[in-house]
Amino acid sequence: MHCEPIKGWRPMSALQLSQDVDFVALRTHAASFEHPFIFERDAAGVPCAHASDPRVCEAEVRRISVLETDKSHFLSVQGDLVRAYETLSDKLALLGTIDTPDEALLLVDHMGLPVGCDRSANGEATTVSLRDDDGYRITTRVREDCGNQRTAYEIDVTSAGSVHIAKQTKLPPSNCTSGRRPPNLLARRGDQTNGAGLARYFAGAARLEAASVDAFEQLAEELRVFAAPRALREAARRAAEEDVRHARITSALAERFGARPEQQTLSRRKLRGRDEVALDNALEGCVSETYSAYLATVQSRLAARDAMGASLGQIAHDETRHAAFSWQLAAWLEPGLDVQVRRRIGERRLGALAALGTRADARLAAR
Repeated sequence: MHCEPIKGWRPMSALQLSQDVDFVALRTHAASFEHPFIFERDAAGVPCAHASDPRVCEAEVRRISVLETDKSHFLSVQGDLVRAYETLSDKLALLGTIDTPDEALLLVDHMGLPVGCDRSANGEATTVSLRDDDGYRITTRVREDCGNQRTAYEIDVTSAGSVHIAKQTKLPPSNCTSGRRPPNLLARRGDQTNGAGLARYFAGAARLEAASVDAFEQLAEELRVFAAPRALREAARRAAEEDVRHARITSALAERFGARPEQQTLSRRKLRGRDEVALDNALEGCVSETYSAYLATVQSRLAARDAMGASLGQIAHDETRHAAFSWQLAAWLEPGLDVQVRRRIGERRLGALAALGTRADARLAAR
């Protein structure tokens, strides 16, 4: 599996295609947004580099780029020929024999199942191993959705391109919380939450709120090293103090519903470079915290008549300010980065936004 820092999963540069192309890209149409857009998840080569009329070729690339499909598709350019590959049979015609892990993963991606390089506690980690007989065994899990059932999949992909789900396992519902996850948060060892429903939800929320205290403390230290403006450093420290209060609130709510709050486990902290901080802020701050602020606001309004409405309202108020801080930090931090790094961070942020809008539903029938 070809993964790179900042850039994430990079399948297109590791393909062994059945035909020569000047350019090949993996693209997704975010169909559920009010203003749909195409984002390029990865690409290799230069489009229209050998076209007889580059302007005509580029116009065709733009035309194909407005395909109204909610599935990932390939785009290839060879000379003057520009083509999109949407169906499984079309993709297999381009891929040929499935003889690399990334080619096998592209078929899993076609099914609507998540493929990710992130091996952090709450990220999506995908593993690939060779089968003794033929092809690859891939293990992945559906994207977490607040409080809903999750499923882990083991999928066999043969060299001929046939895809078979060998095993699927139901996992405990995921917990959602308003809080920035630290990069050194370790995964839980099994399901340690007692209780169900709201008890489980708030127990997991308390764990992540406590972990986010460390995330903001580390960020404040990194901003000091970067000589960031005083206002940004103070905002990070204030966010850490507020998340201490959030952890107490959610712990009390967990206990109210009969659960024992979970304990977070952190690995040894390591200060990061500007590129890493910018990427983490784009995903955990600009996307996750902004969504969490919205979620907390909705929850507080739904619980307005209950005693916990005021507590959730306080969290929503603070998390909205944390989300605004994330965007302010991005506006200060990202312009100073290399242009290619900025582009990839922007693409990752768009991808995370699209993931919120287009929930990954496992389309298990090959089309």
